[in-house]
Amino acid sequence: MEHHYREIISNKLLISSIAYYFCEINGLNSIPINKPDQGQIKNLQNIGVIDHHLNILDLPLGYACYEYHRQSASKSYLDKILLSKAIKKKVIVDLCCGPGATIQELLKEKPEKIYAIDESYTNLSFIDFIEQNENRTIINKIYRNANSIPYEMENVDYVICRVSLQYLEVKKVLAEIYRILNKCGSFYAIVHGSGYPLDFIWRRKMLFKSKNQIPAIQKERLGLLKRAKFLSKQSLIKEMSRLGFKNIEIFEEQEDNIFGIFPVYFGIFGEK
Repeated sequence: MEHHYREIISNKLLISSIAYYFCEINGLNSIPINKPDQGQIKNLQNIGVIDHHLNILDLPLGYACYEYHRQSASKSYLDKILLSKAIKKKVIVDLCCGPGATIQELLKEKPEKIYAIDESYTNLSFIDFIEQNENRTIINKIYRNANSIPYEMENVDYVICRVSLQYLEVKKVLAEIYRILNKCGSFYAIVHGSGYPLDFIWRRKMLFKSKNQIPAIQKERLGLLKRAKFLSKQSLIKEMSRLGFKNIEIFEEQEDNIFGIFPVYFGIFGEK
């Protein structure tokens, strides 16, 4: 399968087709994707992505395609904020970068260098298949736990942490982020809000599935939820202010809130 990764990651139709089936098995119904036609289905079966029962055979690839689709063809308000803050930034750190979907979008801003930090070799491997821009941004892949940012890293313009901060040692990581930013640097995170557990068990219908019916990747999410620290906006503002961050802003996608009150995600931004 790996020999098809470059073809897939550079093909928007293949990405959306695979993302469709990933969303189907994981109850992710909020992302608009056209159902693949018979020709597309046959192609996916021929290259070994799905079987004759339309099950995805390579879940890491399915997740990667889901992220590439949602961050390119179906950007959320919070992801648009992330990219708007990246304009004219030369050195960027993507903390817990995942399979590189955010990096692909950041390349459009033509930074000089992007540090991609993740503790998954599988996630980092997808970055090799991203189509580079004419600016030939340097992408440094760093395999390590994001709780420990390389000590020698410094003079960074922009650090992002997309939907991962709640799984990390928050105070330690925020202090490290502040340390590596230059005097005009900034930080942006998208964070699970108080509505995320409700979204997971209710909107994705995981509450109504038996243990054997829950897809493997969602079982992994359940494990992560058990150790997640659901961060409040107030606690993050307080900690970032204590460290010295200024001009702190909070962003919410109100229409996505559970019952209009509990945010599934929120964004937080601050400058050094």
